[in-house]
Amino acid sequence: MSKKIKRYKTKAGAAKIKITPPIGLEMSGFAHKERTASGKDSELYTRALVLSDNNTKVVIASCDLLSLEKRYTHQICEKVENETGIPAKNIMICASHTHSGPQMSYYLFGKTIPAKNKIYTEKVVDLISKSIISATENLAEAKVGISSGQMIDGFAENSRYLLKDGTIALVDFTRDEIVRATGPVDPEVGVIHIRGQDKKSIAILYNYSCHACTYAENRYFADYPGIASDLLEKKFGGIAIFTSGACGNIHPVEAWLSEDALSKCSKAVERNGERLAHKISDIIQSKNVYSKVGIDSLQEEVSVPLRKFTRLEEEDIKKTLDHQNFSKEIKEKILATYRDEFKWLKGRNKDTVNTLLQVVMMGDGLLVGIPGELFVEFGLKIKGELKNYKTFIVELANDWIGYIPTTQAFKLGGYQTWTANSSKVSDRAGELLVEKSLKLVAKIIKRGTTNYKK
Repeated sequence: MSKKIKRYKTKAGAAKIKITPPIGLEMSGFAHKERTASGKDSELYTRALVLSDNNTKVVIASCDLLSLEKRYTHQICEKVENETGIPAKNIMICASHTHSGPQMSYYLFGKTIPAKNKIYTEKVVDLISKSIISATENLAEAKVGISSGQMIDGFAENSRYLLKDGTIALVDFTRDEIVRATGPVDPEVGVIHIRGQDKKSIAILYNYSCHACTYAENRYFADYPGIASDLLEKKFGGIAIFTSGACGNIHPVEAWLSEDALSKCSKAVERNGERLAHKISDIIQSKNVYSKVGIDSLQEEVSVPLRKFTRLEEEDIKKTLDHQNFSKEIKEKILATYRDEFKWLKGRNKDTVNTLLQVVMMGDGLLVGIPGELFVEFGLKIKGELKNYKTFIVELANDWIGYIPTTQAFKLGGYQTWTANSSKVSDRAGELLVEKSLKLVAKIIKRGTTNYKK
């Protein structure tokens, strides 16, 4: 006797709310460039998607922010669960990683969050919660299409080039100085398109592995994901939600390099957003097959090892800074910042950081949520182990524990490995998170609640 096929009643709702901060807040994103917001070049938004199969509801929310620590996502999940009944373990909250948003981190670049920024964090927690609650109130019958394509025209590059002087590239370098790239890229553009019974778009959840750091003005800006989302919403309707793939070491080819490059980057960010939106549009129009799907979510707390705070990598920092076209004052300030951060981390006397892993499954689609800036090699490894599924990595999900570099990266040195609150995990952390993520995926597949198993 054949096994009875489950029939799902898929529903979806989406919403977005403006979260643009007041002018005058401290911005974050660049260790060597202090910025106070003097204006805005776009609005910042939080966008939320709620999916239901009549048994389970899950949430995916993405915000135009550099990151969100667990202290904030915990509050959001608590508010949403109290208001809607959706369990916190079914809520995935991530950041677009725009480098032109307000400082949200408690401690970053040698200083604690300013009081005016702290007031904003309280407001943004409420706004993100409201966007999710609003999406829950908009639930309507829907079908889901999951597919992907390849961005192969030079959008992104592995930012950790080995240069002729033996340093790993930071920002000031020429192509003639490059010996080789030290890692790959992930060209996959993942698209989950949800549309209603009338075939109108409810939401486009898309995923791409590239830092949102094309722009470095003293103005709020959602970077290329904001442009792509705006274009997709105008073309298809509904809400377009960006999630960042594993891109701890992936930047746009046309990224901010120096003060002279700022005018060029204004054009580059437009170009990047348009190219990504065009690619997603092609994928939707040529590849998607829509169906009702089962939905499930699993979340697990994990203890991630921190490195031993015995020595700051001063020699590597100084050698790299010697290569930069920064003033002597800025170089000295950067080094002092790293010394302050090292002292702060050492004083906390912690061996591990407790954080969250999450897997959301919809039909044959998997979203693997990682709580930091995962190097692309790890993302590709997870995908490689799950070839029978449409797997997308969502970094900066539910927490921010900083960069998660490979063992090779630690050996080569470079910015992403220098000890700071933005880079504090041990060289074992990446492999541990891959292993635990795959076990969580195996567990959710075994549950069989989405009725998809290969």
